Amino acid sequence: MSAVHALTCALTQRPTAEVWDLVSGLLYQFHSAGIEEGEEPPPEGEAALHVGDEFEQAIEPGVLSPPERFTAYFDNLRDAERAQRAVEPVLLHLKPVFDVHEVEEKNYAEMWKDNFRPMFVKPYWLVRASWHTPEAIEKAAHDASTKVTPSTLELVIDPGMAFGTGSHETTRACLELMAHALSGAPKETRAKHIVLDFGTGSGILAIGLKKLGVGTALAVDIDPLSIEATRKNATENGVTVDVALGKADFKALDGIVANILKNTLLDFAERFHAWLKPGGFLILSGLLAEQEAEILARYERLGFRPTERICNNNWVSLLLGRS
Repeated sequence: MSAVHALTCALTQRPTAEVWDLVSGLLYQFHSAGIEEGEEPPPEGEAALHVGDEFEQAIEPGVLSPPERFTAYFDNLRDAERAQRAVEPVLLHLKPVFDVHEVEEKNYAEMWKDNFRPMFVKPYWLVRASWHTPEAIEKAAHDASTKVTPSTLELVIDPGMAFGTGSHETTRACLELMAHALSGAPKETRAKHIVLDFGTGSGILAIGLKKLGVGTALAVDIDPLSIEATRKNATENGVTVDVALGKADFKALDGIVANILKNTLLDFAERFHAWLKPGGFLILSGLLAEQEAEILARYERLGFRPTERICNNNWVSLLLGRS
C-alpha cells in the first residue's frame, strides 16, 4: 500500500464543541482524507464492544464530547504541515502537542468492520452487522457473559456514513426501556399499539419497536438520509416502519421514544403530551445528568410521572407515563 501523512494532536483537555467544529472544518479545508478521534491503537477486548460510540457523533451532534486526541490523514506532507499551522492558534489554550509522520495507507472500511463487534443489550437484544459470522456472535456473547437464546431479539444495523449502530449509551438505554415499557402488555394489545420514534436516525429504535410486537412503528426525522437509512435497515430486518420526513403531527399514540437533545425535548414537551394517549409511555433520552432536573420539572408540570431511570456514564434516559 502507498504511504500517507498523519497529523496527530494531543490536548491537555477536551475542546468545546465550537472549537472542535472549527478545527475539524480547517482540517478538511486542507484536504484531510479523514479524521480519527480518540486513542490509537483501537481498544481491544471488552472496550472494543463500544468502538462505535465515536461514530454516533455523526447522527447526534453534541451528544459526545470532542476528543482530547485526534489524528488527521493527508495525501502529502505539505497539506499536513499547512493544516497544523492553521489549527495550532485555535488550540493554543489547550497546549497542543503535534506530530506529523508517514504511515502506511489503511483500508478504513475494512478496519471499521474489524472493530465493530456484535453487542448484547439488556434485557434480550443482540445488535449486529450483516457481515457478522456466527463465530463472531458467539465470541461477543462469551465476552459479555451471556448467550443467544430463543428470546433474543436481533437487530441488524450496518454502520454507514451518516448514522450510527446503537452503541451509544442513550440508544442502548432506549432499547432497554422500550422492552420494559411494553413488557406488561399482552401480545394482542401490542399488535394494536402505535408508537413513534422521534428523530429516528438509523431507524434502530423503530425497528426495535417492531421486534417487540408493536403494530405500527412510526419514524420521523428531518434528514432525508435518515429516511433512506431507516427504510434500508427495516428491510434488512424484515419489518415495516412508517417513515415521515420533516415536521409531522400525530394523535392518539400509545408511546413515544425521543432519543434527541435537551433543547428539542423542551421544545416538544407540550406536543408530546398532546400526541400521547392518557396512560401512554414516553422515553426521553440524550440527556446529561445535569440536564435531568430541568427536563423532569417541565414534563412533570404537564402531568408526566417518571417510572424508571437509567444512567450510564453521565447519560440519563427516562421512562415516563402520561396521566
